[in-house]
Amino acid sequence: MNAFTDFYERGLKTDPTFVRRFYPRKIACPTSHYSPKSVAGFLIGAYLAAHIVPDPTDMHFLDTSIAALLEEKFVPTFFVDHALLDEARRSSADASITLADLHWPFDALLFIFPKEAVPSISGHVPFMAMCNRHQGAIYKNFRIKGLSPERPQLRENQSFTSMAAGNTNSDEVLHFNWPSEDSITPILQGDEVLPLPGSKPLSQDEDALSRQLFLLGLKLILVATARPDLISVGTVLARKNKAQPLPPIDPDALYAPTWLRLPSASPESHSARPAESKITEFDRHSPRFHLRRGHFKKQPHGPGHSLRKIIWIRPTTVGEQLAKAA
Repeated sequence: MNAFTDFYERGLKTDPTFVRRFYPRKIACPTSHYSPKSVAGFLIGAYLAAHIVPDPTDMHFLDTSIAALLEEKFVPTFFVDHALLDEARRSSADASITLADLHWPFDALLFIFPKEAVPSISGHVPFMAMCNRHQGAIYKNFRIKGLSPERPQLRENQSFTSMAAGNTNSDEVLHFNWPSEDSITPILQGDEVLPLPGSKPLSQDEDALSRQLFLLGLKLILVATARPDLISVGTVLARKNKAQPLPPIDPDALYAPTWLRLPSASPESHSARPAESKITEFDRHSPRFHLRRGHFKKQPHGPGHSLRKIIWIRPTTVGEQLAKAA
């Protein structure tokens, strides 16, 4: 059972407007978040860099494969709520969970972050793309001014899950690459990252940040997998030609963003607590007022508990009554 996939497939079957709302091309960006235009800049830069370099095994292959997935496929864009982002970061994943357990029903998806919510080495991360790159995939050669259309097409030689994250203060994109069938435990333990041909050696800070961002992307996918009820799909706001029937994808329509966010009235949302409340993380048995970390785990269910589903136990505060009594 995968609730994220069920949510998506149920939407396709029951709501005629679901496809065009889930894959909008023009989004009314909230002022609290970075604009998806930053992703467009990444796409252009990735294609230019990849196709100017003649060697297809170069590092730019990673850029062009991610860019191709974002451009060629129907890629949902999620604006991540600050409170949910904070809770996801404060949750850990069970070591038994592998990338293969995340049956997200897309080749790629895009997370847009609140402004200054995800720090980078210099600046902040405005967006993150998570991509499933499948062995044997061939990526299109899009028309680029000044380059021959007879360029060799790039073919994927292995299956990976890849992360690409932008930076507000530079054109560089942080990457992380991991074999799709492998456990995520070595990422947590800091084992050596799969080397990318043509890539520059990462500094210790860059390596640590890349791992953290990749895990953040996995946690957000885990949230959507365990709690698709936290996905709020946007609606159409304006259309240029209202007389024409609505196509599956309307490139001229303006849509409200699709959100991944906590319920606004949630009592568990620690973002709603007063700023002066001091919360410290202690051992889970501590009687003091503190925040207990959340975690993702596989929950047995079904006949004889033979099936597994991902559940999310959210962070929560404990010891509050003792704090009030004091």
